[in-house]
Amino acid sequence: MMQRLLEDRFHLKIYRETREGPVYFLTVARGGPKLHPFKEGSGTSWAVPPPPRQPGGQYCVILVSLISSSMEALGATLDEFSKALGTVVDRPVIDKTGISGRFDIRFKFSREGTTLAGVRVIRPVPDSDPRPASDPTDPPSIFVALQEELGLRLEAGRGPVETLVIDDIEKPSEN
Repeated sequence: MMQRLLEDRFHLKIYRETREGPVYFLTVARGGPKLHPFKEGSGTSWAVPPPPRQPGGQYCVILVSLISSSMEALGATLDEFSKALGTVVDRPVIDKTGISGRFDIRFKFSREGTTLAGVRVIRPVPDSDPRPASDPTDPPSIFVALQEELGLRLEAGRGPVETLVIDDIEKPSEN
């Protein structure tokens, strides 16, 4: 609806194009992957509205927590995990691990150097977290956390990036 409004009001003409740009490649770190296989039948795929959950099971979802600076991917492929990871780092992530199957992935990381760094989190009680800014108990960077906790790493490179191209736009007409 918003796109239609912009097209009508501004005579906007846009299209999507794949161009070469900065990406991260998800690869296996030295020492191999440390992934927990998903147990078939232990999860239900998420939909809107969600289907009934199996007894003792959980929903297969990918969640990024702003409060705890963590990711949880239940029953996810590494391709699905890579796409979600791309929302946390500053560029798309392409799975180059060659690992198939579904996994339960959980890890914590520092907000620094991620897209979460600029998001202000309001805590229920002011100053409820008395830790100093450089507390050694803080989680590591997302790059270190991926390597230490999951045996995976992000390598900077160039690859296909979907881009939105504005072909034409004009000043809006009078009301």
